[in-house]
Amino acid sequence: MTPLLFYQHAYRAITDFGFYRQVLVQPLSRTLSFLAYLCLHAALVSTLTIALYELPWISRGLEWAGRNFPTLVFTEGRLSLPEVDPARPLVLEYMGQSVWTFVFDPEGTQKEQQVPQPAVVLTPDKCFLIVDTRTQMSWAWRDVVVTTTVGREDWRTLETGMHRVVLPFSFVAFLLLFLATKTFQAALLTLVSSVSAARRGARLPLGFHFGICIYALTPAVAIDLVLQLTNLLSFMDFLPIYLATAALYAYRATQHCVEPAS
Repeated sequence: MTPLLFYQHAYRAITDFGFYRQVLVQPLSRTLSFLAYLCLHAALVSTLTIALYELPWISRGLEWAGRNFPTLVFTEGRLSLPEVDPARPLVLEYMGQSVWTFVFDPEGTQKEQQVPQPAVVLTPDKCFLIVDTRTQMSWAWRDVVVTTTVGREDWRTLETGMHRVVLPFSFVAFLLLFLATKTFQAALLTLVSSVSAARRGARLPLGFHFGICIYALTPAVAIDLVLQLTNLLSFMDFLPIYLATAALYAYRATQHCVEPAS
């Protein structure tokens, strides 16, 4: 399948239920190729939304850390903070998408209840994530640290290198995720397609239902990608509409496939 053919198929899958008759007679390889193209476009748009909406505030956070964090020195799985007074933990507040508190506690004496939250607390042995006065996660330095010293220049280097790593990694991860989830969604929709055919007194091979349902995902995916690009609604908020749209298209497309051609 060529890119031009993919766009033609995607357009007709959204606008013309009669097109689904063609899906029944085309080779399965073409249908799977359409699915691959659909997932490819979804991965590209999802990666683009990360570049537009996520990376900027992450970059600002790393830049802020480079200006404000003290030097972190790790020795044999323990953290020391040579620039912080041991008797007085350093407390910093970052005003990003929300307010986060970072506590550098050389003695590990800071109490959870005393920390404005959400907060990240760095002690000699561990790093804690605290939300609602409770420790949600903790990491022991000996298990995660692979360097000995983290200074201001290291945060700037991380910010620079992040763009070269995050976007390619995100694209590959999204592509693999969508290939798995869209295939699974199409498989689930075959139940809707089967019910639609049964109500018309018809029976189709399972592969025909699967092909119809792959194409029936197109309008739901298209709406989702538009919402991602405009940052109007999260996918979880859109999920009921996504599933309803796909199910409706699978149901109506199957009806058109089993009804006599006019």
